[in-house]
Amino acid sequence: MAEENNSFTDIRYKLQLRGLAELETTAFTVAADNPRELTDAEVTAFKAYRKAWNDLMKGSIDGIQVNPTAEMLLSNFEMPTLPDGWVMMTRAVGDLPPILARVSEYDCYDSSYGGRATSEYSNYQAATQD
Repeated sequence: MAEENNSFTDIRYKLQLRGLAELETTAFTVAADNPRELTDAEVTAFKAYRKAWNDLMKGSIDGIQVNPTAEMLLSNFEMPTLPDGWVMMTRAVGDLPPILARVSEYDCYDSSYGGRATSEYSNYQAATQD
């Protein structure tokens, strides 16, 4: 009986774990029934985002390094970015999973926006510009 390698490297495992979570979290963005009523442009952008994660999961890991202080514990690679107008929202307290949020529909709080909800950011920015 031939010995088989049925394991991932630590790097590949971390890429798969995060990538599969991203694909699961964004599944509604490409669903046939379009439950969140995404625009055609948003659907196209999310298809590109999901493909970028799939490519990263299957692609070369040359140069990627384990880094215990980096997000995903990996460094030297570029993580796909969410389409414009969307954020991953998390809770600071409790054990709740992150959710994908359209900024214009939620009262997302980000202290970097001067303590305002991100949906109010464009009005805040316009009011504080010279």
